[in-house]
Amino acid sequence: MLSHLNNYIFYVENALLNNNELKKECLKFINRVPMSKCYFFTHDCDLSKRSLYKTLISNGVSCDFDNILTPTYLLLDHCKNLYDNFTIYPISTTNDLDDFYLQNIHIDYDNPSLIFISTTNITKDNLKTINELNVPLVFSSNLCANRFYNCNMCNKDCSLKYIKTFYSNRIIIPDLPPLYNSVYLFKRLNIETKNTIVIADFLRDDYMQFQRLGCKLILLLTNKFTFDDYIRSPYDSNLVIDSFENLLYFLNLKEEV
Repeated sequence: MLSHLNNYIFYVENALLNNNELKKECLKFINRVPMSKCYFFTHDCDLSKRSLYKTLISNGVSCDFDNILTPTYLLLDHCKNLYDNFTIYPISTTNDLDDFYLQNIHIDYDNPSLIFISTTNITKDNLKTINELNVPLVFSSNLCANRFYNCNMCNKDCSLKYIKTFYSNRIIIPDLPPLYNSVYLFKRLNIETKNTIVIADFLRDDYMQFQRLGCKLILLLTNKFTFDDYIRSPYDSNLVIDSFENLLYFLNLKEEV
């Protein structure tokens, strides 16, 4: 049974925020577990912790700001382990730079220590800047659904693939498998993987890494990822459910009528 596990990691922000019925069910679920035990992650590298927090709160999701993590926030943590002091030239589509300010990182467009890429939308001007500023390029593997695994075999016209090819001696991508979960997530949150449930609305290798570390994986079926998709996928889940309502029953968290 999974009912004894007490940490819940949600990777369902897209379905959660775009499906009103699913959102209502999720809110019921979250209200049955301690807020301090709910964690929210995102794959969006151009979204800050504060922006995700505000979005969740505005949608009625009670959450602890310290329990929200973004790829950029974690990546800046890693940069601090590599460099005593550094400044950043950001390449961003949203210009949501709050994670840099939160980490006390100075933005410098003239003489930066690092170029920090938070988007796959790389313009010609961006490439010109990358070429002119001979400094390390930092970006998260979250920018690629396949974590930049086997780029040479990929047929997509990807600007980051181009950057990886022609600026390979300057690139820092610290969250590639298999380390990105154990080093940058659970240690940062100081939680035990064996006491953690990961809830996702689609499957990718990230979540298999969670399983290998001892987490239990629950797949929440949505229109985006159906049971047929699950059957055809190369991945396996500890539990497949079609609603948070059923998950409450399964975890013995449903209130008695």
